[in-house]
Amino acid sequence: MEECAQPPLWDYDEDDQPPPQLNWERKVVATDKLKTFLIMEGASAVEFADRCLVNKKNVINRIVNANTTLYEIKEQSLVVCTSLCDDDTITSDVTDLLLPWIESATSVFAIKSVPFVYYKSTEDIEDTFLMRALHTEDSTKTPTDVPILEQPNILSGVSAGVINRRDYKNLPASIYAYYLQSNILGLDSLTARPIQDLLKKLNIHCTSEFTTKLKSLSNLYV
Repeated sequence: MEECAQPPLWDYDEDDQPPPQLNWERKVVATDKLKTFLIMEGASAVEFADRCLVNKKNVINRIVNANTTLYEIKEQSLVVCTSLCDDDTITSDVTDLLLPWIESATSVFAIKSVPFVYYKSTEDIEDTFLMRALHTEDSTKTPTDVPILEQPNILSGVSAGVINRRDYKNLPASIYAYYLQSNILGLDSLTARPIQDLLKKLNIHCTSEFTTKLKSLSNLYV
């Protein structure tokens, strides 16, 4: 996992745009005695969260200019953060804004969907999707059978920043990298199953059925 200790300094040309200023959409107070903080990052992970885990009535806040939203599911003592932030220059700032939940939750998990092309292996891989995990040193054995992410693979982004902060505080946390080739067309019932199974093992309730939605490709003519 990689995270900058502080936002990088940039020399801007006249045509360059400075990093956006990040703020909460409204005043925010972290939930006391939160059981679980879950980060869902990447197109496929966020798609799963939107369809099987959260809905609009659960929204409690948004980080302006970072495509990041917080949801609270009170009956599970669960806060879910969905993030489509793809700007590595503001990852540290997003993580700083999430600190109240990072530090207060008993358990912190992250699921990050990654295009399969970024998975590095010395062996030939025939699978079209696979999941790998990284845990902080203070994590007890998690109730999953997900293999550890091998070198030289690295993870970055909001999920990595959150797990690094937990590790710095000597608190347990785990990140699950879900590599899949269907990142453009989205999830289907088959590729959604590993996420469903993982959440069940982490005692996080979600919709048991994931129905495939056909997406039109406007640039195709039949």
